[in-house]
Amino acid sequence: MLLKLEDVKNNIEQWIMNFVEVPHADLGGWAPCPYARKARLDQDFDVRLGLAPIHDLTQISRKGLAGKSVIIFAYDPTDILHDELSHAVDICNREFLVPNNLLALEDHPTTQK
Repeated sequence: MLLKLEDVKNNIEQWIMNFVEVPHADLGGWAPCPYARKARLDQDFDVRLGLAPIHDLTQISRKGLAGKSVIIFAYDPTDILHDELSHAVDICNREFLVPNNLLALEDHPTTQK
């Protein structure tokens, strides 16, 4: 399946507004991310279609966030398994990102809860 950037951006913005910004009882009435609403309203995030997690994240570690607080890379979940994504993010955090005061988080539709 070929991802379309506009569709991905719209889906992520809806997810932020309808889930990430919403207080949840399981979190003591807090939203999952207290900074998401401000970042969305200030347009302080960028959504990109990713090529490969290790490539994309090492580039971020070298070039920075290009003036944004958050960069979201989207991948077709049928092209990368949850375990592959998790492993790539773990390696990049340890080797490239955390040493540069950056952190990658992952989400995949098949994440086991």
